[in-house]
Amino acid sequence: MGVHTFVPEEVYPVQRENHATGRQKRNHPTTTVYIVRYRAEDGSGYQYKYESGSVESTAQSILEADEPIERRVLSIPDEDGYITIGADETAQTYETRQKRTYWTIAGVSAAYLLVWLAVNGLLLYKRRKRM
Repeated sequence: MGVHTFVPEEVYPVQRENHATGRQKRNHPTTTVYIVRYRAEDGSGYQYKYESGSVESTAQSILEADEPIERRVLSIPDEDGYITIGADETAQTYETRQKRTYWTIAGVSAAYLLVWLAVNGLLLYKRRKRM
């Protein structure tokens, strides 16, 4: 859909699950993050949402700076929707990056499983040898 210029329009809070553990999670099951919503300058209706973190002043400073950003809009015909990516990216580079991310996650998971199997196999071998 091309590269569009977006300008910050609004800041609003959103509750997200707290990823802490133990007592911190029990006492604070959710945390507040601030979203900066951008709108396309050309009136096309495209929006981009940026999660600025848990400090409201950071999000407000982005809004007050009113600096435009450029994002490439990619259409998703099956879902009748769109996503935005960096202006310097293409659909192919985005797809390549996503595939690399998922293969890395799969590889790390497989490596963890192999190490777990090796350690348990070694422990089982030592137990049987003692008996």
